[in-house]
Order: sequence, then C-alpha cells, then structure tokens
Amino acid sequence: WLGYGIPIQMQFGGKITGAGLSWNINKNIVENFSIGWESGIFSSQSAISLDSKVADESFILKEGFLFDIFSTYKNLTKTLKLSNLYEKKVDIMDQNIYARYTFGADFIAHCRRIKGIAQLGCIIPTSEKINIKNPASINIGTNGHLGFYGSLELDFLLKEDINLGFKGSVIGQKSEIKNCRLPYDTEQKKYGTVVTRATVSPGTTISFSPYLSIEGLREGLGLRLEYSVFNHLADSIKVHDKTVNYNKFATRTYSQWAQEHVCFAAFFDFTRKSDHHSFEPFVGLNIHIPVNFFFSNNSARCYSISCIFEVLF
Repeated sequence: WLGYGIPIQMQFGGKITGAGLSWNINKNIVENFSIGWESGIFSSQSAISLDSKVADESFILKEGFLFDIFSTYKNLTKTLKLSNLYEKKVDIMDQNIYARYTFGADFIAHCRRIKGIAQLGCIIPTSEKINIKNPASINIGTNGHLGFYGSLELDFLLKEDINLGFKGSVIGQKSEIKNCRLPYDTEQKKYGTVVTRATVSPGTTISFSPYLSIEGLREGLGLRLEYSVFNHLADSIKVHDKTVNYNKFATRTYSQWAQEHVCFAAFFDFTRKSDHHSFEPFVGLNIHIPVNFFFSNNSARCYSISCIFEVLF
C-alpha cells in the first residue's frame, strides 16, 4: 500500500479475560506478629486485534486493499517467527510468603484509633513466563523473577464507623538471564525484530492506595471507596552479545508502566451482628475500574470484579 502514497496507521487493540481463585492463610505466632501464605489459580484468555485507520479520509479502503494489508501483516509475523495472536491457559499464581506485624493506639492525633500493618514478604515465581513468540502472551506475576517487598498500611478511625486509610508498597525483583525480544527501531517490544540473550533487571514497582471506609450502615454492612496507583520503573537490560544492535531508549520506555484504578467495595462483617453464632465470616465484593487521572501509561485497561470470603478458625 506504500505504492499508493497513502499513510495508513495500523492500530493494535486486544482483550484480556480471566477468572481465578486465590487464598490467603495467616497464622498468629505471638501477639501482633503472624506469618502467611498467599497464592491461587488463574484462567486467562488474551488476544490481539488489528485495525487500520487511514490518515486521508477521502481515500476509501476497498476490500481487496484491506486483504493485502492484513496479508502483509501476517507475513511479517511469520518472518519474526511469531505465533498466532491468541493465548488461553490455566496457571498457578506466584507464591507470596510473608511476615506481618500489627500495631495501634487509641485516642491519638484527634482519632479514636490508629491501626497499622507492616509486612515483609518474598514472591516465589511459579506462574508461566511470557512466551516471546506470541504477542498475546501475558504473565500474572513476576514473569520468572524472584521478588521481595515491603508494605505498610495505616488506618485512622476518624469517627464511629468512618475510617480513612493509606496503603503503600515497594517491590524489587532479582535479575534473571533469559531470551528477550527487543525493538530494533521504534516497533513495540512484543514485535521486536531482535531476539537475543540478556540479563534483565526489573525496575522497582511502587504502589499507593488511599481509601475511605464507612462501616455499620446496617449492623455489619459497609462501603469502601479506594484509589490505587501502581508505577513500575524502567527495566535494565544488558545484552550478552555486544554486536547486537537494538533501540535502548525504546526498550527502556516500553518497560516502564503505570496503572490507576478506582475500587468500589461493599462488605458484610457477621461479627458485628447483634446475634452471634459460631460461624461468622467476612464477605465482600470489589469492583475495580481503570482510570487515567494522572499517571496511567503503557498498560492494559482491565476491569475486574472480586469476591472475598474470610473466616477465623
């Protein structure tokens, strides 16, 4: 189509759908100190779609012309040794082993109660790594990297049943040697024309989440509004073969990303009912909506719905 002198922008879209079951088992060792394990099972389907947009609206794309465009794209993917643009899998999530310390104080700083949770953990990679031969391939964990993190949550009871809180975490990952697909020019990393062996040192991932929670609307019923931002700094990649040429700037740019979500949650705490029973769980429903207020870039916009069931035994 270049022969026609018509600039055509190829737009990549896609969709990720998934469902899973996760668990978190926590055991108190001494007062205010506990250890825990978190993991799960996740089923996902991901696909990439291709669309064309003509810069000159007066030019009409005929059916045969579109066929030529998509045929050329198909041949390009074969040249790059890429498989089809679809992936379906059932995967084991990474293993999160952690130690947790809780602390608090009553009637301090104009609050009825301040409660804190400090946590240190290790993320052991068990999820399937990204397949560099499939642009639709995704990973739901650290992509094969051993991770370490620290997190802190502060919860302020302002008035009876009204809580304002903040959560934050910092995650670091260990370097790994792997085969990488890198951009030679400005092409997307998933379609990089350079495949080589390299040492990948992932950038630090930082998260911050303020929230407002209102409890006791009707016995154990409560609502929660939360804003979350995740920022992954640029990865460091050292190619072993010094003769390989690739676009270092594009590689760093594509490796950093940021996500923002707003979460609406409803929950019911059976321990706050007036009539008590031997079995009193905590149940909740969370709806996460992707937003782009300040930071979002280089990330998929994924909606998610999660159900929570928690019980003491």
